[in-house]
Amino acid sequence: MSHDRTKRLAHVITTIERGGAENALAVLVSGQVERGHDVTVVPLKGNLELFQSLQEMGVKVDLSLHKVNFALQLFKGLRTLRGFDFVHAHLPRSEILVSITRWGLPFFVTRHNAERFYPAAPRILSSMLSRLISHKAQAVIAISNTVKHFLQQEGDVNPSKRILVIHYGYSLKNTSDITGKNRFNKSLNIGTISRLEEQKNLPFMFSVIGELASLEIDVRLEIVGVGSKINELRDLASRLNLEDRVLFLGKSSDVLEFIGDKDLFLMTSNYEGFGMSLLEAMDANVPIVAPKHSAFPEVLGFSHGGLYEPNNIDDCVRRIIELNSDAELRRNIVLEQRTRLSFFSVEKYVTIHDELYGSIN
Repeated sequence: MSHDRTKRLAHVITTIERGGAENALAVLVSGQVERGHDVTVVPLKGNLELFQSLQEMGVKVDLSLHKVNFALQLFKGLRTLRGFDFVHAHLPRSEILVSITRWGLPFFVTRHNAERFYPAAPRILSSMLSRLISHKAQAVIAISNTVKHFLQQEGDVNPSKRILVIHYGYSLKNTSDITGKNRFNKSLNIGTISRLEEQKNLPFMFSVIGELASLEIDVRLEIVGVGSKINELRDLASRLNLEDRVLFLGKSSDVLEFIGDKDLFLMTSNYEGFGMSLLEAMDANVPIVAPKHSAFPEVLGFSHGGLYEPNNIDDCVRRIIELNSDAELRRNIVLEQRTRLSFFSVEKYVTIHDELYGSIN
């Protein structure tokens, strides 16, 4: 297939709720439409939070498989998904559906997480299912080297199958000067964007806030995100006497505005496949503090001054205090982040996908 011919592309994804994988897909399909491709997004369940914005990009949203049982999705998908040049699956449920409905036809999968394919199943069953699907796919894409290494270590992809790393792309939104963000702060307003789940290690984040407060720093943490641990986390904040310092804001449609007025952006995850919110914080010209493991150094750069030793409260607190008190350090890190952000260009993101599709006859 020629690289410059318009392609009919379908991206099947579990939801189009706002989240890292979903926001990254929105960036990709927007760029594909701009290149003249006929692009359809097919969500399987969940709220349709990105529906309007996708349509405004010129992306079609096919709801024929949305919120119906899996058997009916398979039946309808046999017809719906066979009319496209290529089908691209994102997240496990979509991969299973596409691998069945596209039997004998080319499809691609992107692995967005450094975690087991089917966490609720025994590890061996999860791995076998993952290997079967990846073996049938034309290509397996990992969003970072961290995800690639995880797949290889877990044996989730057949060793004969090449795993292609394609980092997320990001469309710059902020053009403001960074100089106004580099000041000494008597108070400290910290922000994070996080699903309220165990992976994000929010109890550690609360401990950091408690330690900062014990040093008589007027600190506040604002959290954008939802998840199953909301009640547990509210209770924990109360037990730690942090009710007035930790604010749960739910979802936000304008994360750049949320991050933009913060003194720093903090992440404490046990692991990350990429961390799309890192790019948003970089764009907002806000210094980032994150653990030195999984995809954080890969995204931020291994010499980033905000990387702390994982699960080391003292090191995390020290870096936060340094960033809050040293204007030159803040400025240098923000400049470094701004430069680093250019590595994740939309042009490169879309071009690599185009080349991949075009390599299939």
